[in-house]
Amino acid sequence: MASRPSKAMKIENTSRQVSTCDQLSKLPDSIIIHILSFLPTFDAVYRAGFVSKRFVSLRLSLPSLVFRNKDIPFRQEDKLSRYINDVLVSQHRDNLRRCCFHIPYHPRDDHELIDTWIKLTLDRKVKELEISLVRSNFRRYYLYCLPRFLFRNEILTSLSLSRVGFKVAKEMQINWKSLKSLSMKRITDLNDDMLGKILIGCPILELLELKSCEGIHKLDVVSQCLKELVIYDCVSSYKRGEILRVSAPSLRVLVISGSNHYNECTLENLSSLVEATIDSDSDSDSDGDDNNGEDENEDDEDGYEYDDGIDFFGSVQHVKKLTLLGTWNLHVSIYYFM
Repeated sequence: MASRPSKAMKIENTSRQVSTCDQLSKLPDSIIIHILSFLPTFDAVYRAGFVSKRFVSLRLSLPSLVFRNKDIPFRQEDKLSRYINDVLVSQHRDNLRRCCFHIPYHPRDDHELIDTWIKLTLDRKVKELEISLVRSNFRRYYLYCLPRFLFRNEILTSLSLSRVGFKVAKEMQINWKSLKSLSMKRITDLNDDMLGKILIGCPILELLELKSCEGIHKLDVVSQCLKELVIYDCVSSYKRGEILRVSAPSLRVLVISGSNHYNECTLENLSSLVEATIDSDSDSDSDGDDNNGEDENEDDEDGYEYDDGIDFFGSVQHVKKLTLLGTWNLHVSIYYFM
């Protein structure tokens, strides 16, 4: 029968734990904040203080906040809202660099709340912002519409948007003059004019990702800064004969993959292109995002089988690496200029 630990051993173990905590307390603030940044936000804010008292004060200076539904131990809406609000209000204005909202959205109750949280985040001059709102029963007319003030932000350098609406942006100019990376996923109210307006409002944009978006027919990129374009599982209108046209003279990396519902993809004026990947057979949900049971393509009712075709026009000889996956009708026209 195993003997019980003696009182002396218990005191020694407790002494070691206290010693470890004391050693952590002696670390510089920057190191402790770096350690906290690896923890889920809820743990960093509410649980890390049990390890060291120094953590309690420094939890207000976190460089990154991630509000992810699965990382929060309670599911009641009022508690979730109060938690997010309290954490945002308490954070020091000069420390926050990145903020992510991966949370459920209830149209009747949450619109003003989310507006407030985004405003608090931008007031703290974050540079990286992610907004991904989940509904158990997806209906595009219940989408959260992004607030006007978000489209006039000169500080953001990285923006990721999923399952949100651009309705107000149709009536105003977009000013994202510092934005270098833009990812849009499951955006259902895009069109060529809106996309053109977005590109004009992002003069130094380097990376554009379009994933499971609707309403895109033509991408005419005149910016010399955009270097990488990803088009994944997108669609124009689920009609026959749809063609996606891409023109981007300064583009260096192009990826077109997933179940893009176009009959043909025409690539023009790609004189700077170095690497291109065209994959027609990749899994439409391989990026790992949980769509919570939503069927984004539920409107595809005609049962039409798309005849994937791709045309390369222009200086395709500049491409150093070309990867074709899946089945494509490939038409290549190369023009040599003297």
